Amino acid sequence: MCGFCKAVLEEGVFVVGQGLVLDGVRHLSALSTLKALIPQQPLKLVYLESSVTERIKRSSLNPGQLLRLDSHSVESDAGAIRNAADLVLNTSGSIDDCFAHLRSWALQPCVD
Repeated sequence: MCGFCKAVLEEGVFVVGQGLVLDGVRHLSALSTLKALIPQQPLKLVYLESSVTERIKRSSLNPGQLLRLDSHSVESDAGAIRNAADLVLNTSGSIDDCFAHLRSWALQPCVD
């Protein structure tokens, strides 16, 4: 996991002292590894959430396929990741509304 997390930081051109905002984290071990790799740095986790109904409407998959994906083992930490998130962003609204909410949240002072 450490090699993967180091690669994520490199790919994202992480700069020490600038903090880090993440989304798409699927495993608690990845979150804890990232925090260990950048101690003393602000790390904020965003969890993107949408209802099953909305996801079915947006997806090319049928409801059964989508539910099978949700039950895959890679999603086993989803509830814990959601609970660990600094922001749970409901993406069922418009893209503009979601972006405005995210921007407003991101511009708040970071306190750890």
